[in-house]
Amino acid sequence: MKIWWLRVLLIILTITWMGIIFYYSSQNGSLSANMSGKITNFTIQLFIKNYADLPLNEQSNIYKNVSYLIRKIAHFSEYAILAMLLFFTMRSFTKNYLYIHTISFVLSCLYAVSDEFHQSFVADRLPLFKDVLIDSLGSLTMLLFIACIINIIRLKKKVQ
Repeated sequence: MKIWWLRVLLIILTITWMGIIFYYSSQNGSLSANMSGKITNFTIQLFIKNYADLPLNEQSNIYKNVSYLIRKIAHFSEYAILAMLLFFTMRSFTKNYLYIHTISFVLSCLYAVSDEFHQSFVADRLPLFKDVLIDSLGSLTMLLFIACIINIIRLKKKVQ
């Protein structure tokens, strides 16, 4: 009986996370830029103490580079989390790790493609294949991390 509730919870968490990704992808370009701009400004203030004293062209270059990095880290991270949620959801149904990893990766990649396609209908947003690759890399990285943890646990059990 307990596994049923776990399955339902994991499915709800996964669908909710997909909804969050969809929500942020639905924001027009200016809303999206405003949100990432706040994070960019915070990051710059945190790491570059003399930012305000720099020449404007240097400030502009730093801002563009940090903003780009933050946006790509966000893509990577949101799909790493999606892959993890898909993995645990699938794991609640089967113990076949190859199947779980494959399905989790494929579903993450398909969602990344559909997300970029969705952005083509949002004002001031562009679908970028590069973002699909970054999303997929985030998913793959998380799934490889999980595989490593599983193998470490298995090795420890064999040693004991």
